[in-house]
Order: sequence, then C-alpha cells, then structure tokens
Amino acid sequence: MLPERIDYHCHLLPGIDDGARNLEEALAMARLLAAAGFVSVHCTPHRIRGLYDTAPEMVRSRVAELQSELTRGGIELQLRAGMEYYLDEYFPAALEDPLPLGDSRLLLVEAPPNAHPLMVQENIFLAVRKGFVPLFAHPERVSFLAPDEKRRGFLGLFKGQGFAAHSIAGNSRLETLRQQGCRFQGNLGSFAGYYGRDVQRRAKFFQQTGLYDCFGSDGHRPEPLTWILDKTKDLIF
Repeated sequence: MLPERIDYHCHLLPGIDDGARNLEEALAMARLLAAAGFVSVHCTPHRIRGLYDTAPEMVRSRVAELQSELTRGGIELQLRAGMEYYLDEYFPAALEDPLPLGDSRLLLVEAPPNAHPLMVQENIFLAVRKGFVPLFAHPERVSFLAPDEKRRGFLGLFKGQGFAAHSIAGNSRLETLRQQGCRFQGNLGSFAGYYGRDVQRRAKFFQQTGLYDCFGSDGHRPEPLTWILDKTKDLIF
C-alpha cells in the first residue's frame, strides 16, 4: 500500500499558466496523483509580473471549481490554494497581498533564471519580515546553489565511497537561506532525471544531506507527469 503523500507544488489548475491547458488535462493529472498515493495537492500557478499576473482571489476561485469537478468525478484528492512567486524586483509588491500554501504561512518561491543571489536573499528577508515562511522550490535546479563537486562528500556519494556529513550540502548560500528562515522543496522530476543528469545528481545529494523539507511533482501536463511518477514511485518522502 502506498504511503499517503502531499504534493507541495503542482500546476494543476487549468488554463491559468503553463500548466494544465484545460479541464480534461487537469482531471487526468489529478487521477495520476491520486493513483500514486497523493491525498493532498497544493495548486501553485506561477506569479510572474507581465507574464502570469494571476490574482490570489482567482486562484482560490479556480481551486474551488476544480475541487467540485474532482468530487463529481470521484477523484479523492484534496486541493489547496497557493502560488509560485518569482524572487525578482517585483516580488516586494506581491508581498502586499500574497497567497501562501493552504492555511499555512508557507510561501512558495522560486529563483528566476540567472537570478542574482543577493536579490534572492533580500526578497527572502522581506518575506520573513512579513511573517511568512519561504518555501524554496527546486533548489537543485538553481545554478548558484549547486554544491562544490570537488568536495569529497559530493563525489563520494556517486562513486560508492560513502557519504561525508558536513554543512548543508556544502554550500554557504544554502546555509544563509536556511538561517534566514527558508525551507526547501525538491522536485520529483529532478530525481527522475527530467531536467538532466546534473540536476538529478544534485537532488540525490541534497536529499542525502537532509536539505529537503517536502517534495512536489511540479506537474504541468499529464504525459510528463506519468513518466515522472513512474520513475519516482519508490521514492520515500
């Protein structure tokens, strides 16, 4: 029997960002997640200024609508509202009325491609000062958070030489983010190799070092989600 699982990051809501394109795809993804043992899914569409300017009230409304469709279709999955916020120059404005995950104070955030580490840290500071707990999405995909591969602990993990315990993944920036109050969410697709071998190696290493607080499918479409869930069906989390 599969353990009960919670998906902290999924683009399940139809027609709201680059996730499910329509209700049919959303229902297909929901069935896949339920079959994989998930009991709860946080619906987290992107919040990117100028691209996805979705308002929190719209997300709450769409979650309620989709939940009704799941109930009608006999899909046993509890949906919770949330958003995935870009840690860019527009993030402070979004903090005026943010949408945390469900009833928690967790605020799902991600670093934009080529983001400057100082901007990321400054935005994390602002979120914490507002009383939120930043949940950093897929740190294994962020280049400036990559561990130093020359360290024995990292190489040894993948060469069968054992694991040398040390500070959080051997990365001072990760340590700083943790000290600021960050928590970290790993992507199932990263473990499956969906984003390439380097990201897969980092994800496994981060899991060994105990970095992750929770996991998410980061599902966008039924086809890749099927493959990812199959590849990670034995992953314990």
